[in-house]
Amino acid sequence: MAMRAGREGGINNNVVINGLSLVCPYMLVPLENIEQGISYKSWITIGPPSEVGLHSPIINPLAEKAPCLSGLGCSRVLLCMVEKDEYIPREFGIQFVEGVKKSVWKGNWSSFPPPPYSKSCLNLGRMLGEEGRKSIFPAN
Repeated sequence: MAMRAGREGGINNNVVINGLSLVCPYMLVPLENIEQGISYKSWITIGPPSEVGLHSPIINPLAEKAPCLSGLGCSRVLLCMVEKDEYIPREFGIQFVEGVKKSVWKGNWSSFPPPPYSKSCLNLGRMLGEEGRKSIFPAN
């Protein structure tokens, strides 16, 4: 939705997306032995036949055919990853961050929690605490 808003100048020409929050996102990027992982096997099973594989922009925001990340239609992005996610290895998030940085996107980037990452998504909400909430919802 943020990509579309960036491309179209907002939603319905009057709604603006201020920020994007990616909490334990499900995305795939090429990594060594990825075909052996549960996330890849799940995608091959449930993905649309025309889009199966690591080069689909539906699952890989860094794919060659994916829209340029500099077109994100928001001014802030928060990425929350956990260390021991059995579906999405932390390296995916790292590659995504690097992809956004290389895209020359002009917004503000945050990663929470900062390394070392939370052990699981269940702890993430508790770890955010007051400071984390302020970073997501700043006072006007």
